[in-house]
Amino acid sequence: MIVPTSVKVGIAGIFKSQKASESLIRRFFCWPLQLAGLFFRSAKLLFACHVRRACCRCVPVWVALWFASVLAAGDSPTGNIDVQVRPLGRIAPGTVIGKGPPTGWSHLIVAAFPRLGHGDSEQVSSVVKNLGSALTFSMAANVVAGSSANGGGEYRLEKVGWGLGARINGRNTVISYETCDALGANLGFLGNEVLRRNEEGLRDSFVQVAKSDSMVVCEYGALVLYRGEHRWMIVRHGMVVSPASGRLASVAWLLDILSDGRCVTAENCFQLLPPNLQEDRVFDVRRDRFTLGIPAADAFAVVKIPQGTPIAFSRTLKPLAEMRTFSLVSFRQLEAEFRRSLEGKAPL
Repeated sequence: MIVPTSVKVGIAGIFKSQKASESLIRRFFCWPLQLAGLFFRSAKLLFACHVRRACCRCVPVWVALWFASVLAAGDSPTGNIDVQVRPLGRIAPGTVIGKGPPTGWSHLIVAAFPRLGHGDSEQVSSVVKNLGSALTFSMAANVVAGSSANGGGEYRLEKVGWGLGARINGRNTVISYETCDALGANLGFLGNEVLRRNEEGLRDSFVQVAKSDSMVVCEYGALVLYRGEHRWMIVRHGMVVSPASGRLASVAWLLDILSDGRCVTAENCFQLLPPNLQEDRVFDVRRDRFTLGIPAADAFAVVKIPQGTPIAFSRTLKPLAEMRTFSLVSFRQLEAEFRRSLEGKAPL
């Protein structure tokens, strides 16, 4: 043990013999430290033995849990799951949208026909009114048989797409800004500009949030008439497929965006949409959002999301439906809760 020189000198002043002073120093300082060192070495040895025994007991449990999670990720009734947010697909220009599934698709989710019919709609010019109803909006899904992630002949949800359309030769036909003139839409300069802006907005905001072989969640941002205001909100669509029959149930719900970026359900229920929905999509108009007859970006807002049969959110479904993004586990939980809520209400 090394004892500070100042301590040595101080004690040596009391004793005449330098050796006597050093002997006293050793006795006085060393034995407590030696005892403490013995105690800490013993405690360290005991702790190491305890940790080794605990690890021997716990490692099999950790390995089992990890292995179970791997099995769960690869062997679920939903098959492959994609939780990466990505742009939603498109319905090909030239596709005719009628009252049933369009060519190349197994299900028509919605064909919406917008019109200005709420608020100050009677105070705007006929040009604005015509432009407000010049375009249509459609969503479709394709369910195919076989080639599922689990093998066998199960049905799976292959894709979902959207499209903007116009009346061409009396038929609702999907168009794009690049193809509208060639397809004979004849929207004119202002109509083409409305098409371009709507297409750009949907292309940026209409995304697939998560998808498996038997469910998809997609969403887009929209101005919605909510509590008397034109508010930017999220319209969500979900499609659930029966792997055994290929039947599809389509739902929609509205999310409000909080200041911290989180979402909450804006209504207490979601809508179970009827097959091949032909939607009369009414927009609210605010005359005070016009300048010299030109509408501002927030002059129009949809009055309601697509309507069907309202079904109340269950206590367990609500927080899942409010998630901005999903993990593999939470998306499986969302699908399971939707299936539970749809029991007896949708032919799945």
